[in-house]
Amino acid sequence: IRLSLVGSEMCIRDRDNVDGGDGTDLLIVDYSSNTYAGTSNPAGLSVSISQQSDGFGGSLSAQFGSAGSDFDLVNFNRIERFQITGTNAADTINVLPTGSTFNGGAGADTINFLSTGSTFNGESGIDTVLNANFSSATVALTIDDSDTAKSFTVPDGTSILNVERFTNLTLGSGADVVNFTQRITNQIN
Repeated sequence: IRLSLVGSEMCIRDRDNVDGGDGTDLLIVDYSSNTYAGTSNPAGLSVSISQQSDGFGGSLSAQFGSAGSDFDLVNFNRIERFQITGTNAADTINVLPTGSTFNGGAGADTINFLSTGSTFNGESGIDTVLNANFSSATVALTIDDSDTAKSFTVPDGTSILNVERFTNLTLGSGADVVNFTQRITNQIN
């Protein structure tokens, strides 16, 4: 994987710890070279991000081989923004902080929550957004899965690209248009 923090770049394969320290830090992690597709130790990137008093903390991990110890792990704290590129398998991310970007790559990727001004690009595969809350949007939103680009941006700057499935989607007060044409279960509040 490639890891960058505040202009420093290094290749890593193992277990690493990153402390952003003071200031506004951007952690860039690229798992696109990870082609492991095993099932005994599930393939894909697992991301856990949680709010701390001074930024975000958590971890990113991905298997790169079939042995239980064949995984990359990045533990981090005091990070404010992220630019994450996933693996070629099904990646899962629990939250994407404000101003952050997640590019899913191939596979059926899932994101649980998008913060204001963040971008989720599912790329290829059947990708899912859980718990997207756009209730503050007062303009009409158009969500159309027949659009080949499958993208939209809400007024707060949050962007969703190449996503096929929505679960627990909350829309705003505008005259929204939703067009789901695929045989995929979606849930709108």
